[in-house]
Amino acid sequence: MRSFERMVAVGMIMILLGVGQVKAAAVLKILSEYGCGRATAYSEFNKIVSIGSKTHVSWLDSEGGKFLVKIAMLDRKSKRWSAVYTVGEAFDNHGGPSLTCDSVGYLHIV
Repeated sequence: MRSFERMVAVGMIMILLGVGQVKAAAVLKILSEYGCGRATAYSEFNKIVSIGSKTHVSWLDSEGGKFLVKIAMLDRKSKRWSAVYTVGEAFDNHGGPSLTCDSVGYLHIV
């Protein structure tokens, strides 16, 4: 893994730890082995959203010349991560995701 991608993945985890939602080091996980120069760019777009006891994290990966929108979920009660899912392909490295939830609690990714 290139140092930039590791920094992005660890940075996102540190954000989760920093907001006081997770206290155990056991939840640390490398989210991406590929990353992208704009994996978490555009700070005005939410990359991390918590709904109840679950925290959802999204980013842009670069694999095999494609830019892929990825998402994973941390269950803060069990301190376990879900699998990483590919939401879809972005046109280029400007296609980073944004997360939100509605009043009913459904997660939305754009």
